[in-house]
Amino acid sequence: MLATAGSAAAETMMIGTPLVIARVGGLKEFFMFGDVGLAVEPGDTGGLAEAIDRLAADVELARELGCRAHRVAVKYFNLTRHIKRLIEIFSLFCRRHYLRSLP
Repeated sequence: MLATAGSAAAETMMIGTPLVIARVGGLKEFFMFGDVGLAVEPGDTGGLAEAIDRLAADVELARELGCRAHRVAVKYFNLTRHIKRLIEIFSLFCRRHYLRSLP
Protein backbone atom coordinates (compact mmCIF):
# COMPACT_ATOMS: atom_id res chain seq x y z
CA MET A 1 0.00 0.00 0.00
CA LEU A 2 2.50 2.63 1.15
CA ALA A 3 6.19 2.78 1.86
CA THR A 4 7.32 3.10 5.48
CA ALA A 5 7.36 6.90 5.54
CA GLY A 6 4.05 6.94 3.70
CA SER A 7 2.57 4.51 6.19
CA ALA A 8 3.62 6.76 9.06
CA ALA A 9 2.06 9.75 7.30
CA ALA A 10 -1.19 7.86 6.66
CA GLU A 11 -1.34 6.70 10.29
CA THR A 12 -0.72 10.27 11.45
CA MET A 13 -3.56 11.47 9.25
CA MET A 14 -5.85 8.70 10.49
CA ILE A 15 -5.65 10.03 14.05
CA GLY A 16 -6.38 13.57 12.89
CA THR A 17 -2.91 15.06 13.11
CA PRO A 18 -1.85 17.42 10.32
CA LEU A 19 1.28 16.46 8.40
CA VAL A 20 4.51 18.42 8.55
CA ILE A 21 6.70 16.91 5.86
CA ALA A 22 9.47 17.64 3.38
CA ARG A 23 8.44 17.78 -0.27
CA VAL A 24 10.27 14.61 -1.29
CA GLY A 25 9.36 11.34 -2.96
CA GLY A 26 5.92 9.98 -2.31
CA LEU A 27 5.33 12.15 0.76
CA LYS A 28 4.55 15.22 -1.34
CA GLU A 29 1.79 13.23 -3.03
CA PHE A 30 -0.29 13.26 0.15
CA PHE A 31 -1.07 16.88 -0.71
CA MET A 32 -2.80 15.91 -3.97
CA PHE A 33 -5.81 15.17 -1.74
CA GLY A 34 -5.91 18.76 -0.47
CA ASP A 35 -4.47 20.70 2.43
CA VAL A 36 -3.68 18.04 5.04
CA GLY A 37 -0.73 19.78 6.67
CA LEU A 38 2.33 21.87 5.91
CA ALA A 39 5.20 20.99 3.60
CA VAL A 40 8.73 22.37 3.49
CA GLU A 41 11.64 22.02 1.10
CA PRO A 42 14.03 19.13 1.74
CA GLY A 43 16.87 20.12 4.08
CA ASP A 44 15.13 23.31 5.21
CA THR A 45 15.41 22.80 8.96
CA GLY A 46 14.41 26.41 9.63
CA GLY A 47 11.29 25.96 7.51
CA LEU A 48 10.50 22.73 9.33
CA ALA A 49 10.78 24.47 12.71
CA GLU A 50 8.60 27.33 11.45
CA ALA A 51 5.92 24.90 10.20
CA ILE A 52 5.83 23.12 13.55
CA ASP A 53 5.74 26.44 15.42
CA ARG A 54 2.94 27.67 13.16
CA LEU A 55 0.73 24.68 13.96
CA ALA A 56 1.57 24.91 17.67
CA ALA A 57 0.65 28.60 17.73
CA ASP A 58 -2.46 28.38 15.54
CA VAL A 59 -4.65 25.75 17.15
CA GLU A 60 -7.54 26.43 14.77
CA LEU A 61 -5.34 25.86 11.71
CA ALA A 62 -3.95 22.68 13.25
CA ARG A 63 -7.47 21.46 14.03
CA GLU A 64 -8.73 22.28 10.51
CA LEU A 65 -5.79 20.57 8.77
CA GLY A 66 -6.03 17.61 11.16
CA CYS A 67 -9.74 17.14 10.41
CA ARG A 68 -9.07 17.27 6.66
CA ALA A 69 -6.20 14.83 7.06
CA HIS A 70 -8.46 12.42 8.96
CA ARG A 71 -11.21 12.59 6.32
CA VAL A 72 -8.67 11.91 3.54
CA ALA A 73 -7.14 8.99 5.46
CA VAL A 74 -10.52 7.40 6.14
CA LYS A 75 -11.47 7.73 2.49
CA TYR A 76 -8.24 6.62 0.82
CA PHE A 77 -6.12 4.66 3.30
CA ASN A 78 -8.59 2.40 5.05
CA LEU A 79 -8.22 -1.37 5.30
CA THR A 80 -11.41 -2.16 3.35
CA ARG A 81 -10.25 -0.13 0.36
CA HIS A 82 -6.82 -1.75 0.54
CA ILE A 83 -8.27 -5.27 0.63
CA LYS A 84 -10.62 -4.53 -2.29
CA ARG A 85 -7.66 -3.28 -4.32
CA LEU A 86 -5.65 -6.41 -3.50
CA ILE A 87 -8.57 -8.59 -4.60
CA GLU A 88 -8.76 -6.66 -7.88
CA ILE A 89 -5.03 -7.17 -8.48
CA PHE A 90 -5.14 -10.87 -7.61
CA SER A 91 -8.23 -11.38 -9.79
CA LEU A 92 -6.55 -9.71 -12.74
CA PHE A 93 -3.45 -11.84 -12.23
CA CYS A 94 -5.51 -15.04 -12.04
CA ARG A 95 -7.48 -14.18 -15.19
CA ARG A 96 -4.28 -13.46 -17.12
CA HIS A 97 -2.59 -16.58 -15.82
CA TYR A 98 -5.64 -18.72 -16.63
CA LEU A 99 -5.85 -17.36 -20.18
CA ARG A 100 -2.18 -18.14 -20.79
CA SER A 101 -2.63 -21.70 -19.63
CA LEU A 102 -5.38 -22.40 -22.21
CA PRO A 103 -4.32 -24.28 -25.37
